[in-house]
Amino acid sequence: PPHSNRMAPKTVAEFQTELRKFCTEHKVSEFLEQLGTRDPVVLSEAMSPINGFQALADSDLRACPVRGEDNEIIGTLDLRDICKFMVEGGASPKGEEHDIPKKGSLPPMEEEKELDEPVDLETLTVNEEAALASTRTRTPTSRRNAVLENITKHPWMTESSASLRYLAKMRPFKCFPPDASLKDVAEALAQGSHIVGISGSANKETAGLSTVVSQKQLFTVLTPFLKTVQLPVTEFMTTPVITVTCNSLVLDAFSIIAGKGVSGLAVVDEDGQIVHNTSSQDIKMWVGGGEETPEGKKQIEDVSTLEIEDFLVKVRASRPTMKDRAPVCSAHKDDSAAHVASMLEKTGYHHVWIVENKIPVGVISFTDLFKKIF
Repeated sequence: PPHSNRMAPKTVAEFQTELRKFCTEHKVSEFLEQLGTRDPVVLSEAMSPINGFQALADSDLRACPVRGEDNEIIGTLDLRDICKFMVEGGASPKGEEHDIPKKGSLPPMEEEKELDEPVDLETLTVNEEAALASTRTRTPTSRRNAVLENITKHPWMTESSASLRYLAKMRPFKCFPPDASLKDVAEALAQGSHIVGISGSANKETAGLSTVVSQKQLFTVLTPFLKTVQLPVTEFMTTPVITVTCNSLVLDAFSIIAGKGVSGLAVVDEDGQIVHNTSSQDIKMWVGGGEETPEGKKQIEDVSTLEIEDFLVKVRASRPTMKDRAPVCSAHKDDSAAHVASMLEKTGYHHVWIVENKIPVGVISFTDLFKKIF
């Protein structure tokens, strides 16, 4: 293991040098058992976006590779893309930037009514599309399902390309042979990719992938080393913290996730103290929840007008295992990196919020750690 017969690093430079050396000298194949041997989930590009996102949630995955017609991997489907399409459904295909909707900018929920005449989504602004999604009723599915349905009507996607291909191509997927070094895999994961693939299978259904390695799995391999690092966590954390208040609308939080490209937000009270956090795990539970219709499809409750705190309580109550977990995983800014690494290991969270007087001053995640090392 990387912590055997060694002294704890005294500087960030020593930490980087030692861990880079370890990762360079060892191959992925040496840790396959530790990285996990679960058969990879690979979606076909022919699948609809709605079914793709629900397949991720049903498989308890945040992201997975997508294969094309020739069984080659074409990219990655990520649950966070629901946020993007929820708030940018009417964005221009030319890529103009839009302001994130401000809290309270959406009209209040009206009484349910039948859908009006079809609307040309290409003519809508971002705020108009968001307002449409939050106030109009689609029957027989809920407005929340309408968010997923709207993905296929996004102006960037023609009727002939309303599949996973467009979404997957937005997020490249990197694949490595089993004899690749841990350093190669870690560098790819440090660039923001949540997953990478390991080749070595003849199975066409998995496009030749033997397994998929996530940031969390690589972190597990490196944890013995990280738990010896007594350097202050402030050397590794990211600042400033992106926050939303408890009474912010769910749509506003999703807007920030989409606009900033982050996977987690701190939820604070009126005094700026952290009381919750929201991440792709909550999106996963949101998409994967709901009751089945007589046709066997999931009809998921509309959350468009919920405040973020109410949304978090609601979705987490649907998973009994979540009730016993702390709503917020936080550490003090004077704690060591080793302490935070232990917290990430024990809780299974992807983020730890660094606080002072309960006010978040930084955040440390798997991506932050890998970027600091590589």
